[in-house]
Amino acid sequence: MPNLAQLMLLVKPRWRREVVVTGVGVSLTDYAVAIPLDIRDRVAVKFPAVYAVDESGSVLPAVVDKYMWTLGTPLVWVKIPSLPAGAAKTIYLYYGAARPVHLFRYSDVFIYGDDFQDPSFTDAYWSKSVYGDPSVTLSFIGSALRMSGSFPNTAVYQLYKPGVSYSPGKHHQYVVRSSYTGTGNIHAPRMDVGGDSAGRAVFIFYLQNAWRVATWSSAEGEVARYTVTGYPREWVVVDVYVTASGYRFLVRSLERAVTVMNYTFSTTPTSALPRFGIRNYSGSTQTLDAVFYHVLFRHYVSPEPSVSVGAEEEVYRYPDTV
Repeated sequence: MPNLAQLMLLVKPRWRREVVVTGVGVSLTDYAVAIPLDIRDRVAVKFPAVYAVDESGSVLPAVVDKYMWTLGTPLVWVKIPSLPAGAAKTIYLYYGAARPVHLFRYSDVFIYGDDFQDPSFTDAYWSKSVYGDPSVTLSFIGSALRMSGSFPNTAVYQLYKPGVSYSPGKHHQYVVRSSYTGTGNIHAPRMDVGGDSAGRAVFIFYLQNAWRVATWSSAEGEVARYTVTGYPREWVVVDVYVTASGYRFLVRSLERAVTVMNYTFSTTPTSALPRFGIRNYSGSTQTLDAVFYHVLFRHYVSPEPSVSVGAEEEVYRYPDTV
């Protein structure tokens, strides 16, 4: 990782803010902190170069959650190596590069993560789970991954990462932002989490002038189902919280910023396995596609560390024509 002097020379950030992060009742390690910061007029949306520096001058990886731009104040995620219980840590957030540059990936900030800006990275980063001989094409649209192709009945194509062991008090959050198309009994997209004997899944499929979200486990079958009419195709965000009380699924609409599903499986989890893709249960071969905007998987505690953002200050000037 480059040091502060190297980054200042490479990126020439125009602005910075002082941010005070106050810890909670337990010590946190490699924790991704969400900092709300409206910098939509300060960074390039394609490569929003952002990084942070702690009191010692050490560089901390940071990424911009670009898909919060349409819902309100964007978030900047910063990976803090150590945050003692109840302690306050001051960091400095730098942004506004002289020219677009891609400094850090989601994989630098989260346990697992991908914003699909680099096709070769995505292809090497994810393992594949394939069943039923689908014919699948992966293509990249800006910073999104499109998964499309022909799917025979029961065929599945998913990308995944190895499971992370869970123990009470060590919670995880798994986020997938996506849009989808399809017809019939088709899970497009489909998100799975959980490595115990009764794996958990949430799947979304398209109906005529409507779409449906359902939650399922191998032990309990389909236990929660919600249908939304009048909005057949729209972006959704799926948050999965893995806690001591079970797997909690939150499904929200990005276009309307409303919660569609809030359901918790009561079975205590043993591990969390992030996996996303498409599955066809229609009874016939279907041509399907789904678009994934980004995926992240991180530790989390509730309540989260508090964040206080200071005033913006200019640290470097450069001509607007650069």
